Amino acid sequence: MDEKTGNWLKSLYADAERVYGQMPVKGKLFESLRVYEWAGRYKDAAELCLVGGVDECGLRYLRKAEMYSEGAEIAGALGLGSAEHFRNAAALKPDEAKVYMDGIYVQPMTAAQWMTSG
Repeated sequence: MDEKTGNWLKSLYADAERVYGQMPVKGKLFESLRVYEWAGRYKDAAELCLVGGVDECGLRYLRKAEMYSEGAEIAGALGLGSAEHFRNAAALKPDEAKVYMDGIYVQPMTAAQWMTSG
């Protein structure tokens, strides 16, 4: 992850920390994700998940935001096999990339689904 992305993630987490204060970490994450998802701010939701250490959730939101290059970089840095899928999608036209990724992955979970999943 480059320095610009890292700093941006840190500032997002600081904002969430300031807004949600003393709530338990899982509660802060859940409330922020609900707000971001409702507003269609999938990029912000992805960043919050990644900063919170919930990498798979972050990658789901990167897919939903159609941020394939960023997903490839992050998944690669984490040593995840999904990095190849993100790289392949990044090489395609936007509409083709979405079809490609939707064919590999189920639709990204909502914050509520993620919090209640096993």
